[in-house]
Amino acid sequence: MTKPVTIQLTGAQEDHLRSISSQPTASLETLVAEFVAQRLEYDAWFRREVQVGIDAADEGNLIQHEEVVARMEARRLEFEARAGKA
Repeated sequence: MTKPVTIQLTGAQEDHLRSISSQPTASLETLVAEFVAQRLEYDAWFRREVQVGIDAADEGNLIQHEEVVARMEARRLEFEARAGKA
């Protein structure tokens, strides 16, 4: 069941919405519905992933701070190398 909702978008917001849509020529109503559906799907995924982390921590599966820093530094260097900055 769907429920009609009225919103106001600026021209820039509509342009942005069209630019990120998989159907840029669809009606504005379709684009907004697609965006809301994607956002809700992302929210559900994010909450599940957070719970995975909480469960892992509760089980004692933790990573020491130094290891996190080392992993992030390695990722940064890898990213820079791919971007041609290294």
